[in-house]
Amino acid sequence: MENEKSLSKYPVGKEELFNHTQSTKAELIKRLDANNLTIQQILKRIYETAKNLAEEVEKKEPWHPFGAKKMLHEIELEEQVSNLARLLKLNSYELSLLKIIMLSHDLGRFIEALEHIEKWKRPTSNHAEISVDILQKNNLLVGLPQKDKKIIYFAVKWHAAKQQPPSNCENELSKNECKLAIKLTHILKDLDKIEIIENLDKYLSPQGIKAQVYLHYPHPEEIINENSEPIIKKIHPEALKDFEQFNLIDRKFITFSHPTYILFQLALIFDIKNPELLIRALDSPGIKARLKRLKKYIPKEQFEKIKTTIQNFINKKLDNTTASTLIENLFKDL
Repeated sequence: MENEKSLSKYPVGKEELFNHTQSTKAELIKRLDANNLTIQQILKRIYETAKNLAEEVEKKEPWHPFGAKKMLHEIELEEQVSNLARLLKLNSYELSLLKIIMLSHDLGRFIEALEHIEKWKRPTSNHAEISVDILQKNNLLVGLPQKDKKIIYFAVKWHAAKQQPPSNCENELSKNECKLAIKLTHILKDLDKIEIIENLDKYLSPQGIKAQVYLHYPHPEEIINENSEPIIKKIHPEALKDFEQFNLIDRKFITFSHPTYILFQLALIFDIKNPELLIRALDSPGIKARLKRLKKYIPKEQFEKIKTTIQNFINKKLDNTTASTLIENLFKDL
């Protein structure tokens, strides 16, 4: 009798419980679909904004890499995060925010290009803050809760900063929201660096080298010859010192020589936070291709220092088995 009495707390029968569960699931699916539609609408608005800005850049200067090529960079990053969701331990909500962040993080580059179209002059403005400004002024995130907007603004704003994002998120977010914002910021920073490392056509093909030199150097003819080979065949000593200490290399050194610019790209591995993404970067053909180019041109003493530094870094950051495998693959035939 006692059991029968306790069951009376559940007045509905099994059929009613089943129907209630199904209606709850239907409501959940409806909300997820609605949220997905909102995300797709936002991505479309950002895409259209980027497309219009890229076209404006190319009207002024068709060769400029911050036109269609910069737009392609944003689209490729946005597309690849879906494939990395499991690796990066992202749920569907985090993935949606990251997609928006990836597609919008370099919008400010288009504005910089429009205002500083001269080939080698680097703007003094902060393209990340300009990107946030574009998102806000054009109301591109309409439909998202305010907290989601703040997470996106934070990640976009801090992705290009040399310093680490503030642990309190400038008191703009709750503790959990801040934790997510910093997580997404680091993923964006990591993938941004990996894109540079993996993009051999843009940075290491003869045409790519010429384009990069034309963009970053006031006198390209003093940096490479017509075959894209370096004129100065050594690395700036201060840049090499920074590299040996696992530091990023200051851009002021890259105008010394093209090998120094190659070392600048190699040093990006020191700032990749996610271990799985670090392994991906180190295992990519981009690292070995840069090492081969440096070995071909720079003094043996400088190359050996670079080789030793990378080996020490890998051993410090990864477990013994993974480190040994990567080092063997990386320096085989070098």
